[in-house]
Formats: sequence, C-alpha cells, structure tokens
Amino acid sequence: MLLINFNIISLFSFFSNSKSFSLIISNVLENNALLIIGLLLILLLVIIAAYSVTISKLKRSRTALHESKERANKLANLTFEGIVIHDSGILIDSNESFLKMFGYISEELKNKDVVKLLIHPDDLKIVKEKVRGKITKPYEVRGVKKNGEIIPLEIESREIELDGKPVRVAALRDITERKKQEELIKKEQWLLSTMMKNIPDSIYFKDLESKFIRVNKSTVEKFNLQSADQIIGKSDFDIFDEEHARPAYEDEQRIIKTGKPIINKIEKESWKDGKIGWASTSKMPLYDSAGNIIGTFGLTRDITDLKNAQDNLKAEKEKFEQLLSLVPSAVFTVDLEQRITSWNMMAERLTGYKADEIIGQKCTLTNQSPCKDSCGLFSKDVEKPIVDAECHVKRKDGTLITVSKNVDLLRDETGKVIGGIESFIDISERKRFEEQIKKMNEALEETNKSKDRFSQSSLTI
Repeated sequence: MLLINFNIISLFSFFSNSKSFSLIISNVLENNALLIIGLLLILLLVIIAAYSVTISKLKRSRTALHESKERANKLANLTFEGIVIHDSGILIDSNESFLKMFGYISEELKNKDVVKLLIHPDDLKIVKEKVRGKITKPYEVRGVKKNGEIIPLEIESREIELDGKPVRVAALRDITERKKQEELIKKEQWLLSTMMKNIPDSIYFKDLESKFIRVNKSTVEKFNLQSADQIIGKSDFDIFDEEHARPAYEDEQRIIKTGKPIINKIEKESWKDGKIGWASTSKMPLYDSAGNIIGTFGLTRDITDLKNAQDNLKAEKEKFEQLLSLVPSAVFTVDLEQRITSWNMMAERLTGYKADEIIGQKCTLTNQSPCKDSCGLFSKDVEKPIVDAECHVKRKDGTLITVSKNVDLLRDETGKVIGGIESFIDISERKRFEEQIKKMNEALEETNKSKDRFSQSSLTI
C-alpha cells in the first residue's frame, strides 16, 4: 500500500510539471482517441492520489486531536479540583476528582441537573446570580455529597463554546480543611482579643527598635491614655525616665540579639512625673512565620502594693527580731510541722545552737520529756496559752537543763493557725536551790522529830 501511494504521488508530481503535461497532451491529440481515454484515466489517478493525501492528513489530524484530548482528560483527572461541564445544569462531562468529591460514579449523574443535585438548596440562588451575571471570580457555597454530608465549596466558572453551543465549565474546590483552619485562626484571634481586653496585666508588642506596635487595654489604662493609637510608634523613653527606660531598652535589644527571654524580672518603674512603682516583667522574642526575630513581646504585672507590703513585713520582722534579741527569755517559733522558723539570741545562749544551725529542724531536737512525749502546743485537749510548764531541754553539748516555758498558737490575719511560739527560761539553778531547801526542810523536820522522841523518853524516866 505504501508503494502504491508512493507511485501515485510520483506520478502526480510528474504531471504537475506544466511543460511535460502540455507535451503529452499535444502528442495524444495528434494520435488517437484511445490515448485521450488513457489521459483521462491518468487524470483520475491524479485525483485519487490527491484525495488519498487529503485523507491521510485528515487521519493524522484526527489522531493528533484524539491524543490532545487524551492529554487534556489525563490532566483534568490528575488535578485535585473537580471540573464539570454542563448545559443549564445538565451534566455534559466531568473529571474523576469531581465524582470523588461528591461520592458519585459518572453513570449516576448522566443527564442529571448537577447544579440542583449537588448545591445546597439555600445556595442555589447564589449560583444562579453568578451565572446570570457572568461572574468569573471565585465564590463560596455549600455542596451536598451523595451521603448527605454538607461540605464548603469554592466555585470558579465561566462560559465556553462547545460544538458551536455555549456551555458552562466550572472548577470546584472542597475547602473543608481551609475552613477548619480559618475557624481555628478566628478562634485564636478571639481568644487573643479576649485576653488583650480583659487581663489586668500589661501586654505589649514591640518592633526591632523597641517601639510599641500593639498594646492591650490594661496598658492603655496604665499609661493613662484614651486609646492604644496614642502609644503606637513610641517607646519607654516617652513614658518613663532614664532610670527605668534605659535598662528596659537594653533588655529588649539583648533578647533580639540572643533570642533568650527574661522571666519574672522585678523592676523599679520610675515615671517622668516622679511616680515610683514596682513590676514583675517577662519578655520574649517575637518571631515571624519564617522564624525570624522581628521584635519582642512582654507581660508586666504591677506589684507595687505587694512590694510595699513585703517591705512593711520585712520592717516589722526586723523590729520583731530586734525585740526578740532584747528579751531576757529564749524565744522561738515553729510552723505546723513543728519545724523551727526563728530562734533568738537567748535561745542560742541557753542551748548552744546557733540560729542557722537549728532553723528548719524540729523542736524535738532540744525538747525532752515531758514535752517530747506529749506536745501540748497543737493538742485540742490542752487550753492555750500554756503558762509555766516545766520541761527538760537538751543542750548541744548533751547536758540537760530544766526550763519553764510559755506556749501559744500563732494565727494569721484571718485567725487561721499557722504555727506556734514558745518562750522559756533556765530554772535549773532554782530547781537545785529548791531541792536543797527541800532537803534542809526534811532534815530539820527529822531533827524536830528526834527532839520530840527524846523529850518523851526523858519524861518517862
């Protein structure tokens, strides 16, 4: 077949030469009619050859068109988007992703109105408006899967011409995951906004130059401003004096360079108007989505009242310790577990234990019987305060002394028991003296008895 086609084409090429063809025609006309018939046959062969060439080109064109169609179909099926072609809703064609998206097979959607079937009834009006307005920008509606599940869709469609007829081609995207992420981001933004509005601590974000880029409501109120816009673009130097602003700035620049945060730093805040406050501050590096440090953010808690209370408590404690050091009695305090929390100078002298040695130890280290066996301090059966209770105390060198002690409970401002306090004096000498007097009295009594017996004996004689 290929050889025949080659000969016909060659013959066609030969007769295409005008001079050769004219010469042959002239010779034929001079000879006879049979040659004219032969010429007609040759012309017929030329026509057949030309038709054969046309058919061959048409076949190649059809093959190329088919291959192009196949490639287009493969590309359409490889995409994650659902692609559908329809005529007023009636399905013409779709890719596999479209079918999988809604859970159908192609036969189930054949000649069906896929718009009414697959779009949520409440959103059909949106689709019709977009089609009527020839809107090509993406828009969102709800889709309905075969199993009844409702999914969020993004649709992008336009009108095309197919076989000389206008039809609609649409790309559909299942945006369920995107919607979940959007809801998550929306929730996080709501949580952040709620925290920024309601938390009593100051929260702030700063850029690489330590200038405010965002602050919460408490920061605005702390700085006595009307709105957050009044502080944006400013720094601590605009609010505080150099004593506080300079170290705060240096801390933030150090965080930006090293990435290391500062946690619960106690700061003295000295304001431009002379006011002094105290704060507990934590600051951390602020990163962008690529992991680059773009500034700092921090949380500052006003602890002025707490600091003043601590200072007052410290002053009171110092007064108390000074008073204890002047008291002629040994005094110590214990917590609820009977661990010693304070130990005055006289207690050191009487026991030989220094305060730093015994604080944190249980009071049973020194207390002996009867206190060691039955402590009345936390006993509900023993009325408090306990006055002039005798006990034995073991000194550091191992010797025992007799003491007289007073004991009472320690309570906080609400009346809750938080420990106990004891004072004692060494009565060892007094006890020895009392023992001596007792023995002398016993001896004197015995002497008197002897005298009485002697007198009675003399009278009898």
